[in-house]
Amino acid sequence: MNRLMELKQEIEVQKGNLIKLLESDAEIEEIYELNYRLDDLIVKYYRILREIEKLKT
Repeated sequence: MNRLMELKQEIEVQKGNLIKLLESDAEIEEIYELNYRLDDLIVKYYRILREIEKLKT
């Protein structure tokens, strides 16, 4: 559960960073890189949620 909360917090931080980049004159490569990082965090988050659900059943 602790890892899940850490991931959730990191997702929120990276989401904020992505919004800042989108509002700035950032290079598209920077935006893509951060977007991929955010996607990776979200996938990890939902994999952990799925494992927790499996353990409950």
